[in-house]
Amino acid sequence: MEFTQKILADPINKWVFDHSPEETYLVGGYIRDILRGEMPEDKDFVLKKDAEKTAKKAARIFGGKFIDLHNKQTFRVALKGGRFIDFSPLNNTIMEDLQSRDFTMNAIAWSPASGFMSPDNYKDDIEKKVVRHIKPQNLLNDPLRILRAYRLAAQLDFEILNDTRELLKKYSKTINSAAPERTTEELFKLLNCNNVLNYLEICLKDNVLSSLLQLTNFNIAINLISIEAFENLLRQYLSSHQIKDYLCDEFSQGLNKYAFIRLYLLLRKYDKDANRICDKETASDLLHKKSMLRLSTRIRKSLYAIEKAESMFSGRMTDGRLYQIFKNAGDCIYEITILLSITKPARYIRLMKKAEEFLYSRNNTLLNGTDIKKILGIESGRVVGEIKERVLENQFRGNIRNCRDAREFIMHYFT
Repeated sequence: MEFTQKILADPINKWVFDHSPEETYLVGGYIRDILRGEMPEDKDFVLKKDAEKTAKKAARIFGGKFIDLHNKQTFRVALKGGRFIDFSPLNNTIMEDLQSRDFTMNAIAWSPASGFMSPDNYKDDIEKKVVRHIKPQNLLNDPLRILRAYRLAAQLDFEILNDTRELLKKYSKTINSAAPERTTEELFKLLNCNNVLNYLEICLKDNVLSSLLQLTNFNIAINLISIEAFENLLRQYLSSHQIKDYLCDEFSQGLNKYAFIRLYLLLRKYDKDANRICDKETASDLLHKKSMLRLSTRIRKSLYAIEKAESMFSGRMTDGRLYQIFKNAGDCIYEITILLSITKPARYIRLMKKAEEFLYSRNNTLLNGTDIKKILGIESGRVVGEIKERVLENQFRGNIRNCRDAREFIMHYFT
């Protein structure tokens, strides 16, 4: 009774069950999370009849957008706030439908008439907090489920059972047959998890990461050491609300900024012979060329920018070199600051202070292009941009403190 009241207290659930055929069920992650004591926002219904018709009505009533996914296999209603209601046709019996799903935790259905339904009492696996496959063939039917196992385990803090891990390892190479858009989304969801490192290490042991990223296990192991150092830096220094809030913001494609740094570290190519990070072709280049991941333009450009900026970090770290590093990092000033602090956390406070100074200089220019043209008595030209850049650099280095200093600098060096 408690679950019935909880589920039907949601106006969407109540409307669907009141206005759809008898064989209508809530399934999947929604039911899983209800059983875990949560109140999920996304909903997944299966209907014996009128799935498309019901979805269109729901879109009108709840102010959503109707979307036909997967060629009439799923009808989605996209609601405000990023919430989704999925309606899928029930082509077989509900038990046959549940038996075809990925993992036991997601193979539970509910309806007002039947209550909870699952083959072999799958609810027990939610209480035990385990990820268990249903049938080996189900993994082969949709190889993305291989990566999803680790994501679900990380997201829910579950343990993947050994027999399931054996199958994930056995079928790991099939993951490359999944659509790159879906693979990218699943990987990004995994990287967004707070305790992702433990599950990335399991992925490595099971050969899933090497199949997905086209890097050797040795290379990935080196990268995971860097991710561990990053996580340690987070615990040690990144406690201020300002930087925490910044890193929790979305970067692109649902990836938050914490996870973007993890992605960068995970995709590094390591030159084993030279015992250093390879600065030629990045893993993101390779994966993009082979269409194995589908990265947004912003993510690709940012990966290139911080890689270039990080490659400049060697030798004595003068203010002039730091300026060039920050300049090449583009919009990833805080990200490059964190990356440069991973190997030596004690430098984090100094570098973050310099990053703030750089951002202040860039956002509070003393002279604009018009001012420079007036000082030099010129109309326009590339030299104006070059002079402005020199002024910004010397402002960052402390050589220019005000507009008067900037004018004197221009008059001294450019007239």
